[in-house]
Amino acid sequence: MSARHADADPSPPPPAAPGGRGLCVLGGSFDPPHRSHRRLVEAAIARLRPARVLIVPCAQNPLKPSSTLASAADRLAMCELAFRGLSGVAVSPLEIERRAPSYTIDTVRALRAQLGLDEPLWLLCGSDVLPELDRWHEQHSLLELVTLVVFPRLGAPLDARVLDRLAIRRKHKDEILANALRIEPDAVSATAIRAALARGESPAELMPEVLAYVRSHGLYRASSGVA
Repeated sequence: MSARHADADPSPPPPAAPGGRGLCVLGGSFDPPHRSHRRLVEAAIARLRPARVLIVPCAQNPLKPSSTLASAADRLAMCELAFRGLSGVAVSPLEIERRAPSYTIDTVRALRAQLGLDEPLWLLCGSDVLPELDRWHEQHSLLELVTLVVFPRLGAPLDARVLDRLAIRRKHKDEILANALRIEPDAVSATAIRAALARGESPAELMPEVLAYVRSHGLYRASSGVA
């Protein structure tokens, strides 16, 4: 998810998974969505048991302007393919339909208003972006409204030393450590996937349906400037 502005209401939530409670949110550029994204959602479902999971592709990340190569419509369509068949999981255009840039806090406030205060709201976040948390818009308010669930990325350890460098409250540091998603990090990189596609390769990290979409729509070709 990006750091983004709220004037759109969130999409209706997906049907609830049996026995689940609360909402888990995974945001990002999804440029393109790949197998690690799906594995992450499956791991979060197994650990958190949410009633629903919302996949939220960003429009423009204020910390990484003009960072996406595929269009918003293409990224939404690829996410629909990548997460198809997972119970209680839906793809939301909430951020894409807003005026960019749009802040995560606005998305969270809209979803929290929909959920109410008693329902859990989890926000998935990679350990590689955790050092940027001090730069997130209204980060202190954000951490009061969600439980941040950090998943590991290679080369970006999550430990108390990393958190001690952040200017966030002690209770939030303790909460982040306590709720870390302990899964094996992998080396899958969207940048590497795009580069492979530009060379005409078929990366194994892409689901066949997503790869077929990429091919049929001519995405990430060498002419698009991917090195």
